[in-house]
Amino acid sequence: MNTEKPKRRPLPISRIKAPQLAERVIEASFEGIMVTDNNVNIEFVNPAFTQLTGYTQEEVVGKTPQILSSGRHDSEFYQRMWNSLVTHGYWRGEVWNRRKTGELYLELLTITAITDNEGNTTHYAGLFTDITQNRKNEEQIRQLAYYDALTGIPNRRLMEDRLEHAIRHAHRRSSLLAVMFMDLDHFKKVNDRLGHAAGDELLVQFTRRVQGCLREDDTLARLGGDEFIILLPDLEQLDDAYQVAERLIARNQEPYRINGEALTVGSSIGMSLYPRDGTTASELLQGADIAMYRAKKDGRNLFRSFSPAITDGT
Repeated sequence: MNTEKPKRRPLPISRIKAPQLAERVIEASFEGIMVTDNNVNIEFVNPAFTQLTGYTQEEVVGKTPQILSSGRHDSEFYQRMWNSLVTHGYWRGEVWNRRKTGELYLELLTITAITDNEGNTTHYAGLFTDITQNRKNEEQIRQLAYYDALTGIPNRRLMEDRLEHAIRHAHRRSSLLAVMFMDLDHFKKVNDRLGHAAGDELLVQFTRRVQGCLREDDTLARLGGDEFIILLPDLEQLDDAYQVAERLIARNQEPYRINGEALTVGSSIGMSLYPRDGTTASELLQGADIAMYRAKKDGRNLFRSFSPAITDGT
């Protein structure tokens, strides 16, 4: 004889009353849910709210959502939020808030005004999801797509985007801009003699030196290996670019300290100028590349500016 008690089957949804069903959905939701009265005093939060923020219902009931404030948003941000709620009865956006532990997190928040039969707002319901990790993942993907992994500076893709923007800006303002190709002379010898780790350290130190010679609005990008591009926008005169090149050559002649050894490594620079040497990104990049190889041909550790004579071999 089977003495086991029969298992109780859950009630079908059609047998559950609407208030009970809504309560079960709210309790089971992975989204944090907070309900306030029309004065924005918290009346209810669900278990996911506690899991995401660290605050229990007992700790927040009667308080306002200000308890979660991160301090990152100004009064205008919240004013726009409440203007939307008053006008449309709805707001959706990203908000930085603070957990009970003090940790900041980014949430995707939706707030809806709940009204009675006469259209008067009686409550506000907020639903939110923690998207902090999603944002970190997006930033990591962007870092990989647009920045050099070794030096942390822009790669060719980002440089070309900035160059296109700088050309449009120079065209509107009738200003000058310069593009420079720069690389280290005999870099391969450093790798062969001291190893690739030493070569990587040299590239990192070289990057910091070059950045120290540039303005805040200038861009230094790494193409790969020891090849770099420098973008100098908004130049008032050609001599400004020449002065930067001379400063870079002189700065790079100072010894590097790698693994306790002093290394002196020269550099070769080629430059093209907008609009003199080209009006498109490809023309300027090609001109700077040609000028750099002329600098190497002329003895290295030099600066050369593009001219038609270079392409003729003279």
